[in-house]
Amino acid sequence: MSTRAELSAPLTCRDQEAEDGIDSEQLLMATMNQDLTEDELNHIKKQWSLEQDELKKQLIVHDDLDFDPDDLDTTLKFVGGVDISFDKENPVNAIASLIVLSFPDLKVVYEKYDRVTMQHPYIPGFLAFREVPHLENMIHELRQNCPQFIPQVILVDGNGILHQRGFGLASHLGVVVNIPTVGVAKKLLYVDDITRDTVKELVQKHLKAKGDYAKLIGKSGIAHGVVFQPIQKTGRPLFISIGHRISLESCIKVVLKTCIHKNPEPIRQADLRSRRMIEAQAAWKSNQ
Repeated sequence: MSTRAELSAPLTCRDQEAEDGIDSEQLLMATMNQDLTEDELNHIKKQWSLEQDELKKQLIVHDDLDFDPDDLDTTLKFVGGVDISFDKENPVNAIASLIVLSFPDLKVVYEKYDRVTMQHPYIPGFLAFREVPHLENMIHELRQNCPQFIPQVILVDGNGILHQRGFGLASHLGVVVNIPTVGVAKKLLYVDDITRDTVKELVQKHLKAKGDYAKLIGKSGIAHGVVFQPIQKTGRPLFISIGHRISLESCIKVVLKTCIHKNPEPIRQADLRSRRMIEAQAAWKSNQ
């Protein structure tokens, strides 16, 4: 099944950057476009902190799954991927995408795209309050219209508990939709005194082949996630973290099984298909 949104402007895919998953130029534009005073921003941060703390109480960081992570080929049937891409000229406008793949063949069985407008400013540590409502709506629609394709686990282009407040986009989404989620980031969010040098040393020491990983253990002694080698040849690692209702060990197993290329296939497909829509819209506009 495929449901496509009408697009009115070319979009550019979000590149996961340090903070929560938005690059510095988009961050500046997104913040400026909201036209809020410092007091208003502080009020929002206080309110969101309280809401985030309440949601975090529901967070489950062990396996609460309807599939066996040690027998994925037999027990895992559907895996989801989500992504949001922003309008290059006006990043409060975006397209949200939800892709569901069958497993283990990793074929797209459901795709949904929504044209959305960001209703809230971007504030570091609180990206989920901008993005999750749109993703939640799409998952709700999937449940209503095509419940046979509800994913047993969703891979999120962003962080889970590897986050300055221990509750990133993947965790927030998992809690509100009550589906296991895995955070998969392309760039590291530095928390708990985990530094670039720390990661570089881990990569050089432990990441030699596809599937190799090393735990990201901070000053507190907590393992916030892992740095993971997704492909055999040398390339940028991924940063995997628990989202919700799944252990770190099971996160690694799911990501490994879905990595044909450098990004897990559910996230990769969400990104590729969004780009195709962007290119088609740009071509249409150029012909007008």
